[in-house]
Amino acid sequence: MVTQENQNKSLSILSDWKRVLFSLCCIFTVTSFVTSILKLLPVFVSSLFALVAVVAGGTPILMGGVRALLHKELDVDFLASIAIIGAVFVINT
Repeated sequence: MVTQENQNKSLSILSDWKRVLFSLCCIFTVTSFVTSILKLLPVFVSSLFALVAVVAGGTPILMGGVRALLHKELDVDFLASIAIIGAVFVINT
């Protein structure tokens, strides 16, 4: 039987998961930026940090974009997915 307390715990875990993911993305993004500007690490390592941040932060958005595409809806997740993919391709060319 599902109680109110169990539902609150599951909602808390979900919100904590998003906060942890956001924190990791911020850490990897800032690390990539700082190591790139100050040339503390080779370029490919700085780029790898940026790519990890994009993959970690972009995965939930891309999943929402695919879901919107399958339902033939045009929403913010779909548009953000296009922007993420485009930004990664522009940077790598």
